[in-house]
Amino acid sequence: MERPAGCQVTAGAPLTTQVHEAFLRLVHRQRLLLQRVLSRHELHPGQAMCLRVLAQRDGVSQRDIAETLMLSAPTVTRMLQRMERSGLVERATDPADARQTVVRLTPVGTGLQALVDTALTEFLDRSLARLPEQDLRDLARLMTAWCETADLEDAANGPSDPDPSGSGLSCDPPDPTDPTDPSDPDSSGPVPAEGAP
Repeated sequence: MERPAGCQVTAGAPLTTQVHEAFLRLVHRQRLLLQRVLSRHELHPGQAMCLRVLAQRDGVSQRDIAETLMLSAPTVTRMLQRMERSGLVERATDPADARQTVVRLTPVGTGLQALVDTALTEFLDRSLARLPEQDLRDLARLMTAWCETADLEDAANGPSDPDPSGSGLSCDPPDPTDPTDPSDPDSSGPVPAEGAP
């Protein structure tokens, strides 16, 4: 079956280049689909993933959130400030370490997280769930192997800032040239109001 034009890779390019091009196109398409699903709840992907992290662990430091989401500390700070103003999270000094700030979901944030889980399930049903089971198993194996190889290469070259520009490719890459990019945690895009469904 012929692939859609948007899924084509550069003809004659090395196989590694073809894989990388296909991966980048996939990230872009999946991100657009996820944004459409989450926009119903006036969320962008970065906020949605932050809600999920906070729902899984009670009282998470801002540093841990940044590391988990692979975002820079300033980006996470701005995102949490917006979420705090919307009544989704609350921040407090860590009683065990006054230098750290811990973040918790409010009841409004907890309620919204349940809706986000439903939205994310829909997102997966509209993309990955359409693939045959064996294809999913192969994809999971290959992506894990790719990640492990990348981790080894990263370790060999020493630690680096996972998000030097605040763009967080793995989670929520805003366009640094567009201040209104809805995926940017610090953009002027919509943020849930308190009590929003």
